[in-house]
Amino acid sequence: MSPTARFSPLPFSEEQYHPATATATASGHRHSSSWHSNPDNDEHSNTGSSHYSGLLAPPYSDTMDPPTPRGSTSEKEHFMPHSPYPPPSPPHHLTSGQRAIRTGLTGKSNHGHGANHAVTPFPFTKTFSVLVVALMLFMAAGVEVLYYFSAKQNGYSNPLATSGDWLTAHYIYTALVVAISRPVTAIFAWLTYWILASQPYLDLAKGGATAEGSLLLDYTSDNNFLIIWPALRRRHFLSLWAVTLSISTLLISPFASSLFAVRSVSVAAQTVTANVQSNLGLASSYESLQPLVSASGFVLAKMTYDLDWPPFVDQNGAVAQWVNEPSWGTNGSVFTNTVAVKLTPTCVQATATARSTDADNDGPNLNVTISTSACPGGVSILLPRQSATTPLQVLARPVACGSTETDGEFLPAAFIAWLNNTPVATVCSPTLDVRAIQAGIQLDNGNVLQSVQTGTFPASSNALLQAPILGRALNGIASNSTVTATSEMNARMQATTQNLGGAVIITLNSTNGGLPNSADLTTATTTVYEVYLNVLASSIFFLPGTVAQDASLYSFQNRLLITALSAHILCGAFAFLAISGGLLMRAHAKKRADPHFTMPSAPGLAGAIAISGELTFLLDKLDNRTMAHRDFEEVLNQHRYTIDREKRSIVVLEGGPDANFVRNRRRMSVAPPASV
Repeated sequence: MSPTARFSPLPFSEEQYHPATATATASGHRHSSSWHSNPDNDEHSNTGSSHYSGLLAPPYSDTMDPPTPRGSTSEKEHFMPHSPYPPPSPPHHLTSGQRAIRTGLTGKSNHGHGANHAVTPFPFTKTFSVLVVALMLFMAAGVEVLYYFSAKQNGYSNPLATSGDWLTAHYIYTALVVAISRPVTAIFAWLTYWILASQPYLDLAKGGATAEGSLLLDYTSDNNFLIIWPALRRRHFLSLWAVTLSISTLLISPFASSLFAVRSVSVAAQTVTANVQSNLGLASSYESLQPLVSASGFVLAKMTYDLDWPPFVDQNGAVAQWVNEPSWGTNGSVFTNTVAVKLTPTCVQATATARSTDADNDGPNLNVTISTSACPGGVSILLPRQSATTPLQVLARPVACGSTETDGEFLPAAFIAWLNNTPVATVCSPTLDVRAIQAGIQLDNGNVLQSVQTGTFPASSNALLQAPILGRALNGIASNSTVTATSEMNARMQATTQNLGGAVIITLNSTNGGLPNSADLTTATTTVYEVYLNVLASSIFFLPGTVAQDASLYSFQNRLLITALSAHILCGAFAFLAISGGLLMRAHAKKRADPHFTMPSAPGLAGAIAISGELTFLLDKLDNRTMAHRDFEEVLNQHRYTIDREKRSIVVLEGGPDANFVRNRRRMSVAPPASV
C-alpha cells in the first residue's frame, strides 16, 4: 500500500460488530446491535474526533440519528451520547448498481437528513488569489525599487548602521528580512494544503476514481518531498505543481538573509578649503644632500620590506602636499585639483669592459669603459679592484653619455654591477615632467588614492622652467656643482649611492642570483631608480607657502546596502511565484468548476462516510472477517467511485475496478451490480 494511502483500524472488535448480528432496518440497511462503546475503549467514547487519517476520519454530526441496539424497539431509548460513530441515515433512492455513501456535512439538506452544503476554503476564493498575486508582485517590485535607490545613493543611512557595531546591525537586519519572508512560505503552504486535501474529491468528481486515489488518499499527512513521486505516478499534476511551489518558497530565506549588508562606504560630505603647497622651485635643502640620503634610505627599506609609498607620492609622481585640518577627521579622503612633479628614468643596456690602469695589472683601480647607442665611443670611469671574496656590488656614477651637460647633477646615471672585476652596466637618463592633476589623498596616512592628469601645468607658474633647473632633471647621485663639496656632503653622496646599489641588489636577488646580465640589471635599476626619483622630487621641488584650493571631503560611513545578486534573485522568485501561483489557482478553480465536484467543510471524510453511511455494504463484502487494515483496503480497492452532487453522496460503482461506465452531467450508467 502506498505511504499516502493509509487508514487506521476500526476501534471495535468482531464481537462488538459482526455481520451475523446485523438486522435489517426498514430502510433496507442492516445495523449492528453492538454500537455501544466498549468500557475498555473509553477514550473513543469521550471524543467526537476520529482515529482515522485523511479521508478515513469518521464524521460526527448531531443531526444524525443514533444507531439502534439489537433487540431495541426504540432508537431514542438506547442512544449512547458518547458513541464515537454516528449512525447511518437511510440513503436516498439510487439507480440500480449504486450505493450512496452519506457525506456527513453539517447543515440542512433538501431531504432533511443532514446538511449537504459544501464550504469553500478561503485559499479557493478569488479574493485569496488576487491578494496572493498582488502581494508577490508588490514584493518583487519593492525589492527592485529598494535596490535602485540603494545603488543610486550609495546605501541607506540609519542610526543602527552608523553606530559602529556593524555586526549587530547586520544580524538585526538579516533576522528582520528573514522574518518578513516567512509569511510567503506560510501562504503557499496553506494553499498547498487545501489543494492536496481537495485532490480526492477532484478524482471523485471526475468519476471512476480508485480507492487509492480517493478514499484512501491522504497527501496532507505526508512531507511535501514525499508527495512528489506519488503525485506524479497518479497524474495528480495540480498537487505536484502546488507541492513544487511550496518547496520552492523555502529558497527565499537564504537569499533574503543576504539582501541587506552593512558596509563602510565613501560618502560626499562637504566642500572644504585645502591649503596646498603648490609653489614650485628647488629647495635649499638640496645643497646639503640630506634629501638624497633620506630618499635613498627609504628606497632601500621599501625594497627590503615591501613598504607602501610615502605620503603624497606614488608611481605617478610627487603630489603637492597640504595639511589636513583637524575638523576633517581621519576617516575619509580629500580630492582636489593640484600639481604633481614626476622624474621618469629611461634606462638602456650598455656594454662595459674593464682594463687595468697600469702595465703590471695590479693597481688599486680598474678603468671601466661604458658605451651605448647614445655614446658609441664610450665613457670611462674608475672602479676599485675587487678581491676574489668581494661580493656583488652595484655602483652608481654620473656619466656624460649622450649628454651635453657639464653639471654633474644633470648628467645621466650609470649603474654598474661589479663582481670578480667583471662589469655589467646600464645607463639611465631621467626627464622632468610637471602635470596638472586631480589628486585624492587618504586622510589617515596621506596615501595617494588617485592621481589623474587633467592637463599641462601653466609654464608661467612653473618655476622649474627657470634657473637653476631650466626644465632639466636631477639625477640624484651628484652634488650641486655650484656648491663646494664638504666631507659631510661627500659622505652623504657615498651613502646615497650605496643605498641605491643595495636596493638594486635586493631586487636582483629576487629574480636572479650572481652577476646579472645587462637586461636583468636594466629592469631592476629602472624599478629602484623611479621610486627614488619620485620620493626625491617630493622633498626638493615644493617650496614653503600655500595656496587655498577648493577640495571635496569624503568621509566613510557605515551604510545599509542592498546586495545586487540577492535583490535580483528575490525579485525573480517573487515574480515567478506570482505568475505560477496565479496560474495554479486558476487551473484549480477550473477543476473545481466541475458540476460534480463537492467538498465537505473538513477534508478527510470520504473513508469515514464509507464506514458510517454504508456499513452494511462493507460488511457484506468483508463477509465474516474482522475489519482489519488489509481487509478494509482490499474491499475499498475492489470498486471505483464517483460523487453525486445533487444528493451530496459518494457513489460506489459496483462493476469493480475495471468496470466500464459512462457519465454525463445528469445521469450515471454503470455495469450491473454484483449480488449482495
